[in-house]
Amino acid sequence: MTDLGSGTGVLTRAPDTILAIRPHKEDDYHVLDFVRRSGPDPESFAAQFRFPLWQADDEIEPVIREPTGRAGRKQASRDEQGKSDIKKSIKRGKNSKNAVRSDLGMGLDRLNRLFRQLVDAGEIRVSGISKHRNGTEYETYEIST
Repeated sequence: MTDLGSGTGVLTRAPDTILAIRPHKEDDYHVLDFVRRSGPDPESFAAQFRFPLWQADDEIEPVIREPTGRAGRKQASRDEQGKSDIKKSIKRGKNSKNAVRSDLGMGLDRLNRLFRQLVDAGEIRVSGISKHRNGTEYETYEIST
């Protein structure tokens, strides 16, 4: 999500928390996403703004409205191609984010965003946890059946 900004990226490097409010596929709702500098990111959720408060609605899935206009369609097309490339890379045995990133030469923010979309859509899933030589753990992925 930190790729929402443009330019040098200074606004996405320094904050403790980033909040993105994007239009939901249903009118009158929005999708709220958070990225935290440390700790796990909270799950996205759908909410309505009822002055002066945002009211979360657990009954509504947090589905972002498809972009409109030429730029939005172009980005959606690039994202679909990127998700297809990620799935092909996983099928070729590149089962971690780092392996897929090296295979495709994709930026980290975009890779994380597309992985999240694929997991949320049930197209890929975490297949296990592995360890690097230094002992840090990482998730491995597989295509959902």
